[in-house]
Amino acid sequence: MNLNTLSSSIDPVILDRGREYVSLGYVRSIEETENGVYVAAVRGSELYEVVVELDDDGEVLSLECDCPYDFGPICKHEAAVLLELRDEREPLSMRENGNNAATSSVSRISTDLRAVLESASKESLVALLASLAEESDIVERRVRLSLSPISGQEAVEQCRQLIRSSIRLHSDKHGFVDWRSVDGAVEGVTIAVEKSLQAAGSGDVMTAAAIDRCILEEMVDLLQSVDDSSGTVGAEIEGSLERMQDLIADEAGWTAEVRHDMMRLLLDASEQPGLAECDEWRIALLQSASYLAATDAALRDQWLAALSRAGDGAKGSGWGSDYLTERLDLMRYEMLLATGAEAEARLFLQDRLHHSGFRKQAIQQARAEGDYNRAIRLSREGEEQDSARGLPGLVNQWKQLRYEVYQLTGQTREQQELGIALLLNGDFSYYQQVKAICPPSEWPQVYRDLLKQLGQSSGREHSLYTRILVAERETDLLFAYVAKNPSTVEQYYAYLAKSHREELIPIFQQRIAGKAQRASNRRDYQDVCRIIRMLREVGGREAAEQMVKQLLTQYRNKPAFRDELGHV
Repeated sequence: MNLNTLSSSIDPVILDRGREYVSLGYVRSIEETENGVYVAAVRGSELYEVVVELDDDGEVLSLECDCPYDFGPICKHEAAVLLELRDEREPLSMRENGNNAATSSVSRISTDLRAVLESASKESLVALLASLAEESDIVERRVRLSLSPISGQEAVEQCRQLIRSSIRLHSDKHGFVDWRSVDGAVEGVTIAVEKSLQAAGSGDVMTAAAIDRCILEEMVDLLQSVDDSSGTVGAEIEGSLERMQDLIADEAGWTAEVRHDMMRLLLDASEQPGLAECDEWRIALLQSASYLAATDAALRDQWLAALSRAGDGAKGSGWGSDYLTERLDLMRYEMLLATGAEAEARLFLQDRLHHSGFRKQAIQQARAEGDYNRAIRLSREGEEQDSARGLPGLVNQWKQLRYEVYQLTGQTREQQELGIALLLNGDFSYYQQVKAICPPSEWPQVYRDLLKQLGQSSGREHSLYTRILVAERETDLLFAYVAKNPSTVEQYYAYLAKSHREELIPIFQQRIAGKAQRASNRRDYQDVCRIIRMLREVGGREAAEQMVKQLLTQYRNKPAFRDELGHV
């Protein structure tokens, strides 16, 4: 991806969000920390850091953001920074003159505004804030929340009203928030988060937790009437859960009253109706509460009762209910271990081996105790159970655990047989292991059988076949495969260029001609030219020039294609 081709490299929705962030001034600063490496601060639900590495031609070598977005390769914060860098990146000549800090216009405006505010009198600032508050309900609530020494329920209600005002302001007449308006709709949450952090920093943990619970409730409700394709609302929910968990990490000095109140808050929040849509969020709240329950029997009883209620709600058939039941049982198991009830924990574990998490725990426990036969038996039982249930991923997991036990105990024959099975199931990492433990006298036959079996298969096994051919430098067999599957010539030509140079040229020519015939836009034309450059590596400049000449003659009426061919 290049700075000059962002529109063709980034999802249009994300790119639009990035443009919106730029226009709103959310890119606070961009600094070139070393040659070609830029670190940016971007405002979102909190301040996120984006790191970009570029070469001198604007090619993006690496890109990373510390936000929780995981719906695609590029988030809106990264898109905004790339757009800023495209528009504001200083010319190379300026950097060579010693200016190594490439700062965006947004950063300069922010700095200038801060200087203006710092030079203003208190009276003028008060008058300005009062005037702005008169014009906007949201501004008034923000000023009150930021500057008033409020706490407890009053602070929570101020936050709730501010969050709802932001949502209303950015909703349509039906109360729906589209993706373009999501960031504005959660602006009130950004301010509430500041208040939560402020309360936590001053030691008022209950106010901080209550504000985060408020954020959780309002955002869960908002999910029913928002296009959250960017994950913004989900990220706000995740943030509130993480902050509550961070509060509990410092619970050692709390009074009994605070611990009791916090437990009640967490358990009540976990039973919010909207959370039934996402078990992970309920589990996160119950997991946070478990830390309080571990050292207090009365709180533990409350917590166990909440787990039972959650379990009753999960009863039914289907993967979702099974998953929630298993997670709740795992928390109960961990609580038994934390409170020293090891004998009860062992019985609890044995009664729940139908859950994959418990079976894995039991296998690891047997290995730790040196009971390898039991570990093997548990693995085999898991394979039979999940094979009958049609769960190949879990079957493979039990085989891998059994393989590890064979490896630990030196059972090489069993290890070899199972390693071959895992290899044939698609895991190439077992190839070298099988080769290393196989007796030298047997390996040639094992190797031939593997190639025969993989060579006759299809799908992902073909990838295994060619990876083995590459590893063993079986160039004749690899070329035969490429000749049969011409589309793979781009992937494997580098391994065949020395041994089959002349034979590769017609395969490349056929591949280029076919791609050119189907090409209909500039990106397709660029792809054809990319393959011509590969042909040049194999057949030399003359072969590439002949191919270009042929295409120029054949496609006289495609000026964009001819333009791209001119750059080869």
